[in-house]
Amino acid sequence: MRFTKMHGAGNDFVLIDGDHGGMPADASRLARRVCARRDGVGADGLVIMERKATPVDVDARMVVWNADGSRADMCGNALRCVARWLVEFGGSDRGPGFRIATDSGVQKATITDVAGETWRVATTVGVPEFDRATIPMVGPSGVVVNEPFEVDGRTLTITALRLGNPHCVVWTEDVGAVPVDRLGPLIETHPAFPARVNVEFVQVIAADRVRQRTWERGCGETSACGTGAAAVCVAGVVADRTPRAITVGLRGGDLDLSWPSDDAEVRLTGPAHFVLEGTLPWR
Repeated sequence: MRFTKMHGAGNDFVLIDGDHGGMPADASRLARRVCARRDGVGADGLVIMERKATPVDVDARMVVWNADGSRADMCGNALRCVARWLVEFGGSDRGPGFRIATDSGVQKATITDVAGETWRVATTVGVPEFDRATIPMVGPSGVVVNEPFEVDGRTLTITALRLGNPHCVVWTEDVGAVPVDRLGPLIETHPAFPARVNVEFVQVIAADRVRQRTWERGCGETSACGTGAAAVCVAGVVADRTPRAITVGLRGGDLDLSWPSDDAEVRLTGPAHFVLEGTLPWR
């Protein structure tokens, strides 16, 4: 089975063309094997793409499996990689853009710039949802904005929402000093989040710029998280901490986000990089 490895701001993926390579018999097991850093290809996730069986108004469907074998609803960084793959390896032209189906709905992706090895892609990542039951988060109905949250003997200030995946945004004065490896898994698996949750630790460093570290459910700390950065953009607006357009600085680079209005889709722009091609000895 042939594969392509790509990354978006350091968030890396193994992409498989399900139309030509065949669908894996057990995608969860394959994800765990292929994403292993020591005895696999090494990645944050496995992305399986299909084009032949999609509706006529959709260019491709992508399904994302986390490194631990769990299935993700959506992934903004993977979405950009799939758009680049469609042009470089899928026989598509750049055209006006692509419509890509995900487990959280159809998203749009447009290649905005090609400069040597660096491609920039603009995507939508959906409309945010705030009710606890939708996130899902245990507790009374309503929104979770600048709310105290107890964990590991600490009182954190969080804003929670659903945007592609469930997210818990943790506001902090110094993101570099946060013990992400300790707090991340404790929040991810906290009883308050029955489906687990992505955790974004965020420091506002300028009027339109934040610094973020991400603990992704099923992956651990990653270099970047597209839906996480989008959630931070939204959380900054509803928590009255940032404007509607910001740059999010992550360990793997910058992502540009905007949320034009309360009922609009969040827009994400960032890089998509090719790493290598290869053949898997198992499927």
